Amino acid sequence: MLRSIIAGLVLALGLSSSLAFAEARIGVINSQMAVMESDAARAYAKVAEQRFGDKLKELQNMEKSLKDMEAKLQQEAPTLSQEALNKRELELRRSIEDFQIQSRRYQAEKGQADQEELGRLRPILQQAIDAVASTEKLDLVLEENAVRYVNPDLDITRKVIVKLNEQTKK
Repeated sequence: MLRSIIAGLVLALGLSSSLAFAEARIGVINSQMAVMESDAARAYAKVAEQRFGDKLKELQNMEKSLKDMEAKLQQEAPTLSQEALNKRELELRRSIEDFQIQSRRYQAEKGQADQEELGRLRPILQQAIDAVASTEKLDLVLEENAVRYVNPDLDITRKVIVKLNEQTKK
């Protein structure tokens, strides 16, 4: 008797929760896309280009120079003495190490700046998501990459981008 009562309660709870879930309004967002396509991200990209562009060009020039040095060394290696070859190989290795150090430093500085900007935008993004969810009367908002299939009608990303742009212009 007790088992049938418990089974009945479990069945009733299961049905009521599935009915409640069926009535839930769900939205789906691609947060990364919302941030990357926002006006704030585009403005940051311009600022970052100004701030880091020269260093990036310098690294690209260094990389080209290293490739040229390596090609020249390979071409001239058969005609060089062992001492001259060792000297040029050492010079090339030191240049490569210098390039790697500068490249890591650049990546760290750029990454830190990107993370700071993302940290600044994260609460604004959440406010935009909350505002769209409230306007659309959504009960649940899921991250797009957390689900396998999404009906495009449930996607609120564009609406969030519009709201995010409104909030960042203030």
